[in-house]
Amino acid sequence: MAEAGRSLVIDILLRMSLWISFPLNLGAAYVLARPSGWLGQQLHLPAAVDPLYAALPAFLVALFGCVYAWLALQPRPAQPLLAVAALGKLGVFAITLGLWLLAGAAPGLAVVGCVDLILGLLWLGWLKAANPSQAAGPP
Repeated sequence: MAEAGRSLVIDILLRMSLWISFPLNLGAAYVLARPSGWLGQQLHLPAAVDPLYAALPAFLVALFGCVYAWLALQPRPAQPLLAVAALGKLGVFAITLGLWLLAGAAPGLAVVGCVDLILGLLWLGWLKAANPSQAAGPP
């Protein structure tokens, strides 16, 4: 019974984190689409960006946000898609950490990276909990 309760808590945390990621990604997409805006300037984004280079990442970030909402609505989130989402979040963390360490990126960018680190690790933890036999490795 305790295992069922633990599983329920993990599922609730997963869904909450997916729902939280949805508006965060839409907000990030807006900032990427308008890098000359106030928040874009606080993150030290270049003000003058070719519209293509602003629109493409903004679209992809918004698309991922919509995928997070879709995953949150599923009775059982698609594990391969959630794995890609987790890798995406961890990749954003790695990139922002590298930029912060090497180029002195804005502290706000480091905060964004840390939030993505937490979400990516949470999602990987859910995947591990959903597949305990596979997490142990081959016999």
